[in-house]
Amino acid sequence: MGLRRICFQLHWFLGITTGMFLVVMGLSGALLSFQEEIVGWLNPGALHAAPDPVHERLAPAALLAAMRAGGDTRPIARVELYAASGRNPRITFAPTAQYPHGETAWANAHTGEPQHRLRSMRFFAWVERLHIWLLLPARIGQPATGILAASLLALGLLGLYLRWPAKPWSARAWLHLPLHRKGRHFLWGLHSVAGTWVLLIHVVLAGTGMYWGLPPLRAWVDTRMGVPARAAPSPPATTPVRVQEHTPVGPADLGPAWRSFEQAASGWRYVQIRLPLKTGQDFQFNWYAADAAHEMARNRLTVAADGTVRRDDRFDSLPAARRALAAVYPLHMGSYFGLPGRIAAMLASLAIPLFAITGWMLYLGRRRRKARSLAREPSLHENTDTARGNALAAIAVIHASQSGTARELARRTAEQLRRAGCAVDVFGASRASQQTLAAYQHTLWIASTFGDGGPPDEARDLLRSLRTMALRTQAYAVLALGDSQYENFCAFGLLLHTTLKKTFAQPLFDPVAMDAENPLAWRTWCSSLAEHWHMPPDESPVPNGHGSFMDYRLVRRAHCNPRSPGAPLYRLELQPATGPLPVWQAGALAEILPRNAYDAVQKILDAGGCSGDEPVACRNQTMSLREALSTSILPQRVQAAAGLESVPAVLRPITPRSYSIGSLPDDGCIQLWVRQAGRGGNRPGLASDWLTRHLPLGATVRLRLRANAGFAPSLQPGQAAIFIGSGSGYAGLRAHLLARIRSGLHDNWLIFGERQRHADGWAEDEARAWLACGHLLRADFAYSRDTGGPRHVQDIVRENSAAARRWIMRGAAVYVCGRRQGMASDVQEALVQLLGSDGFEHLAASGRYLRDVY
Repeated sequence: MGLRRICFQLHWFLGITTGMFLVVMGLSGALLSFQEEIVGWLNPGALHAAPDPVHERLAPAALLAAMRAGGDTRPIARVELYAASGRNPRITFAPTAQYPHGETAWANAHTGEPQHRLRSMRFFAWVERLHIWLLLPARIGQPATGILAASLLALGLLGLYLRWPAKPWSARAWLHLPLHRKGRHFLWGLHSVAGTWVLLIHVVLAGTGMYWGLPPLRAWVDTRMGVPARAAPSPPATTPVRVQEHTPVGPADLGPAWRSFEQAASGWRYVQIRLPLKTGQDFQFNWYAADAAHEMARNRLTVAADGTVRRDDRFDSLPAARRALAAVYPLHMGSYFGLPGRIAAMLASLAIPLFAITGWMLYLGRRRRKARSLAREPSLHENTDTARGNALAAIAVIHASQSGTARELARRTAEQLRRAGCAVDVFGASRASQQTLAAYQHTLWIASTFGDGGPPDEARDLLRSLRTMALRTQAYAVLALGDSQYENFCAFGLLLHTTLKKTFAQPLFDPVAMDAENPLAWRTWCSSLAEHWHMPPDESPVPNGHGSFMDYRLVRRAHCNPRSPGAPLYRLELQPATGPLPVWQAGALAEILPRNAYDAVQKILDAGGCSGDEPVACRNQTMSLREALSTSILPQRVQAAAGLESVPAVLRPITPRSYSIGSLPDDGCIQLWVRQAGRGGNRPGLASDWLTRHLPLGATVRLRLRANAGFAPSLQPGQAAIFIGSGSGYAGLRAHLLARIRSGLHDNWLIFGERQRHADGWAEDEARAWLACGHLLRADFAYSRDTGGPRHVQDIVRENSAAARRWIMRGAAVYVCGRRQGMASDVQEALVQLLGSDGFEHLAASGRYLRDVY
């Protein structure tokens, strides 16, 4: 288990076990941070004296005299005064059996009349005990709150590590809250980003709380700071205590001491006067000036009853360590930074329930998805028969498919034969062994050509295997699929036909080459089958299994790598122009019908002297000349203006471009990652240039969804997965990751590559967030142009060969998405080195090696 996984588990465990207690401490702390303001609001005139034109503000001696005259003869332990004229003095009486710490009251600054039984005082006393001791005995409650403070500190620091972004210098990466996200992604963003906002405050609150709550820690800190050992705070009494008799201090006794204080403490702002409770004791004045750094930067003046100053200790003369420790309380309350600090401390305390709620929602959502995943029966089985090796089966329909088109055509071919009463098996080319093929009298091969003449993944070793076979008793036919825009049109299917002939198998008829979804080629194939097996031909349209093209509106386009020296990469978001968003599964492709840029079409029109509005016949329909040129492969040059209007009759249409979909239907849009590509001679790629530069926001594109059987989700529930890709290949990997995350499958390892981290680290922020909440067990990133030499994804596979082998040996599927030449081929070579040829072939044959490469 990696360090990140351990940190996530620890973060989760601490949140689950201490979350509710931290909520209690957060709410109680928020209340206490503005206790005086709340009490003053609930008790008008108690804490603040209204202006009184008749009575002057009483001096301390006169205040005590007024209280005596009012009949209150109880001994007074402390008097707290504020220089501000609007604040009433606070009186604390000597301890009694009922009030072990002394009853508190505020006295009117002008009349000396004490105000008892203020509303909310008992409530706040209860809140204070709750915050400090959790209403437990002090010997239990004090260390308990200290441990909770340590837990808050650990949660904050672990969260910081778990969400560390790829661009730590970017304020947006740290502080931007993605409000446009929904569901779990919004909760995670709120949990992590809001946590970053208050992290520093929580560190301060937790550190100061640990200082008070953990006596061993406090003693250790005090010792290092040179502070004498102090007694622990006394708990609230739960049993009657013996109270000493006190000698009340008379008003006349305070007069000389107060005059000495005023002489020594010019510019005082606040003073707490500790009155002697026994004969012979001195007065003690704890005070701070108006320019004090905080309310605990207090000076101490000891004065005898006759006014003699016995001791004058100034805060500024204390050692730096002692002064630093005095800031613990104001830092904990936030008052160190004045009113803004108190507000910030209160908001940070109120944020703790937010983190508890969002954390629990994320946790429960993860549990629910995991339960659903375990309870759900696999529903993604391939919709074909499997080869049974039964000698009675006369016909085998074998597909060599990359994106699923050949598989769909194989299924339709089998249906046509079954309607005629034939026994048919359908299976993929990866199962075409000598033993399997020998059981059939006839084999019908439907083979796609991948790229410029290559085989699809499930037929990568088919030709080599066939060259070792002898199939003298077998007859075959080949339907070769391809794209006529490639120079090696249908090359693999035609090479398959040649190879089968060398096995001594007999062709039923010449191979049929089918360009994209050409209905004529499909009818030729069906008619040839019908003629051989004496059955009615299939007159239905060519099956595409992809649906119809529809209008989608471009709603957002974001430049992912604006500082990159490489080609620009854009993230596009598309929504249906009308109607609901269709449903697709991870690995699906979006086929887009691109158009030529307006400037390119206008250049042709200007050269031909045409406006573009002229009606022309193109592809069996009438359209404007501009529309015909916009949707067709443009001629390299125009010979004469008079002949331009006849050009559309021979124009070849622009074929659809396929892009991996990087989102799921729950996201509310189709997300594509498109990199601007070139066509040689510094010419921009037609489709990528149109999508990233010329298509305006709000404009529509013609798009349809296409299943991608060769990159469909793994069938095994609970299976681990390794995702390897680079560049725009992130889209295909991302959709699978989202599907697994939302199904509660977190055994995921992402290996992703780009050019430079500082400029191309756009994918790392999201991956780090997944790591932080445990959706990924591992994530490794390779940047080929960073300092230290080139590093690619295949290098990561080799560097972590032991871990990769363990994952694959325990059943992990490997998903690869990106460029076929370079990245994908190098990854395959690394896997062959890792597993050996037989081990790699077993991985591929078991359906656990899936690729979406281009």
